[in-house]
Amino acid sequence: MRSVTTLEELKQVVEGNEKVIVKVGLSYCAPCKQVQPTFEQVAETLTDYVCVQVVADEVEGSAGYLKAKGVPLFVRFGNGVQQRRMIGNLPYEELVRITEY
Repeated sequence: MRSVTTLEELKQVVEGNEKVIVKVGLSYCAPCKQVQPTFEQVAETLTDYVCVQVVADEVEGSAGYLKAKGVPLFVRFGNGVQQRRMIGNLPYEELVRITEY
């Protein structure tokens, strides 16, 4: 799992990979930091997904591109198309289900 630092890089990851999960957070968001180890565990489990994170207040335009209305937000993409969204400081058992329809 890696952090994306520009909107262009985020778009390249989302549009250039078959399966992607994006974690959206804010630099000052405590729940975003608390869920980080869980997201890292999910990324290790879901090896067929490209998992990235973006800090929305540091990457201009990323919140708008992802239509983020709250954080922490997790967005699953398939071939560049958004397929599922989950929000909150979720436990592993819930967050790993982002791959389900």
